Amino acid sequence: MENPFYVGALILNPSNEILLQRKDLGYPKKQFAGMWTTFGGAGNYGETPIEAFDREVCMEETGLEDLLDIKLFKIIDIDETKYGITHKPSKGSCHFFECKFDGNLSKIKLREGAGFSVFDEKELKQIENNSFPYVFEIIKRFYDSLRYR
Repeated sequence: MENPFYVGALILNPSNEILLQRKDLGYPKKQFAGMWTTFGGAGNYGETPIEAFDREVCMEETGLEDLLDIKLFKIIDIDETKYGITHKPSKGSCHFFECKFDGNLSKIKLREGAGFSVFDEKELKQIENNSFPYVFEIIKRFYDSLRYR
């Protein structure tokens, strides 16, 4: 049974650097193993997108319980079969939420993935070819939107 939706987190520190997760090399979606992406995951049936965000991002993946200004940035349709994913491809709507954290990386309790790092907008070019393609596009749109606020 497919998941009803997915969530992703565009988490910024006070310097407007984005916090990203690196998938481990054992990630079952082999085409995306070792790549950079946002924290997030699949929603559960009966769960709202913001509840899924809280569970996936705050409780299950980062341990960051004091994220601020959480709001929906964009909903996109994803279909990972377009990228050759055959093991449980994500397909459906993905709710990307933007939020802020105080930048204290020692508060992060990484519970999934091979690691995490923060990147400023210019540094993102370094990981463009080593990130989930649809996530990288959302991150670019997100930084573009910050210029018009």
